[in-house]
Amino acid sequence: MALLKFKESITKDPNGILGSWNGSTHFCNWVGVRCDRKNQRVTALELNGYGLGGLLSPYTGNLSFVRSIMLCNNSFSGRIPLGVGRLFRLQQFLLWNNTLSGEVPISLANYSQLRIIDLSTNHLTGSIPMEFGSLMKLEEIYLGKNILTDVASALQYLHHECEQPIVYCDLKPSNILLDSNLVAHVSDFGLARLLSTSNQVSEGKSSTIGLKGSVGYAAPEYGIGGEASKEGDVYSFGILLLEMFTGKRPTEEMFVDEFNLHSYVKVALAEKLLQVVDPILGSRRNRRAKWRD
Repeated sequence: MALLKFKESITKDPNGILGSWNGSTHFCNWVGVRCDRKNQRVTALELNGYGLGGLLSPYTGNLSFVRSIMLCNNSFSGRIPLGVGRLFRLQQFLLWNNTLSGEVPISLANYSQLRIIDLSTNHLTGSIPMEFGSLMKLEEIYLGKNILTDVASALQYLHHECEQPIVYCDLKPSNILLDSNLVAHVSDFGLARLLSTSNQVSEGKSSTIGLKGSVGYAAPEYGIGGEASKEGDVYSFGILLLEMFTGKRPTEEMFVDEFNLHSYVKVALAEKLLQVVDPILGSRRNRRAKWRD
């Protein structure tokens, strides 16, 4: 019944893929549906690249044994229904290249087994839910080409507070350099808000009180004049990328005086680069290409 409700929400099926979804054929034999052989329960819904259009049915949340939802490269629109948060066995949630809108639902944090989220190339707005920090098995998250805000603070939390670190996180600069009012971040990249207070000042910019939350992230010249700049944003974005690649915080004890995360990586260029890259990245560098194929 959940699958038939899913079909009812489809308004566009140019290839007639869902024609097999009827009572004359067992649902485990329907195109895009996979079941476990023993219990005949749906374990995967894989309908990539069929040009399907319509809304995502909240009844999808009734597929309680599903481990993989792959609806990439279609034309699904509207919001991701809150009902999908009931899929406690879900490991892969892949919806890239659709026209989904609204915010990333907090209910996704209920997926205790979730390893990969790909919501890239949609029209999602809002923030990455901080509740994602409870996803202890989450390894890869892709959110590029969405108009997301407050990404920097959420990424900082995910990367360091999760028991299982995020080993691949696809974020584009255009997604990050905006605050919740769609105004450019100051040169501390918004990360200072994790540890210190911010005040709004003229021209839609914000300035932190002191630099106690920005140490290691803010461009050096920001500490001198306290003035925001696009160059400072680029510097801060670069530091965040280095943090992701090395697995080291710019505020670690090893970085003292003139020795910082930037110089740590610069010294390793180019002959010793692999020595500073977080080894956990290399073991999974080809995984996304495999499941996308």
